[in-house]
Amino acid sequence: MPAVFLVCACLLTCALPADAVELWSDASGKRFVSLNTSLKWTSVLSHASGDTVFFPEEWSAASLWRFRAVVDARPTTWLAAQVAYEQRARTVSEGAGAAGGAGLLPKELPAPYRVRQVDDPLVEVGSTFSYRHELDRAVASISLSRAEVKIGRQAVGWGRGLMFGAVDIFAPFSPLESDREWRRGIDAVRVRVPVTDLISVDAVAAFGESMEESAFVGRVHGYVGDLDGELLAGSRCEDGFYGASLSFPVLDAELHGEAAVFLSPEPLPAAGSFGSDDVALKTVIGGSRTFDLAGGVMLVAEYHYSGFGFTDIEDASDYFEDEDFLERYARGDSQQARWTAPASSSPPSCGSSQTA
Repeated sequence: MPAVFLVCACLLTCALPADAVELWSDASGKRFVSLNTSLKWTSVLSHASGDTVFFPEEWSAASLWRFRAVVDARPTTWLAAQVAYEQRARTVSEGAGAAGGAGLLPKELPAPYRVRQVDDPLVEVGSTFSYRHELDRAVASISLSRAEVKIGRQAVGWGRGLMFGAVDIFAPFSPLESDREWRRGIDAVRVRVPVTDLISVDAVAAFGESMEESAFVGRVHGYVGDLDGELLAGSRCEDGFYGASLSFPVLDAELHGEAAVFLSPEPLPAAGSFGSDDVALKTVIGGSRTFDLAGGVMLVAEYHYSGFGFTDIEDASDYFEDEDFLERYARGDSQQARWTAPASSSPPSCGSSQTA
């Protein structure tokens, strides 16, 4: 939603090293089956004012524990496969409200672009605790000459935003899931072809429960000196979609920006851009700087604007009774402006691409 209030947050991520076990390999080591297990914990402490719907309490907190088991297999040189099973436990402070201490997305809505979720609750205690498990990856990768084809449940992430995304349309993330390594998988077919050493073209067909809930997008990604950019175009759940992103280093910092325009076939349930109720603009402008302290501390500042959102927080309860608005909210269209200063043990490098 347009920037109506300010949220300050501190994000802390800790991860135990992945434990890899080789289950099988041939004499050359080029064909193998391996198992990797890892555990990750993330917590967010938020402070917000002027918002009684999303943040009824001035201070709120949320934590997410994730255990992940990944099986990688390469039966031949041209074929690879991956299956990932995940268990996750989420705790939220009492009275944290609709934002649940995280402030971006609902706590547990179905992931978009999945033909079948395969995501079920194991334990739920009111709004403060949930324990779930899911099949998050089931993908085959096929190498055909210069092209790579991936079929199945996989991670697809575009854009340069670290906490927000304008062109990251497939699996928007919350601060509790801001690490791109474990981005939630979508059911898709992706074809990626390098054109030169610095330019590549790829296309993604992501499938929902119907064609109206699917997306078909093409992308050109490349480097020019220190500039890292991409252009995107296609359709997303019947919306026309056009986007671009850019990142580049400045001294010891990194600057990035994203912009996307969505053309809706019908009037949007809220807001709109350029004086039109069927056009929405999303933008992200930000920067990051990594300090060599305590294993690596990264300071991030980002501004996010979404033309899908509403301007008056008092109208929130009305919009959340609108089915179309809820679907767009679950896809990450309506996000809130926030400033954040995360601490991470493994921050992205300056100017690096955030593509999954």
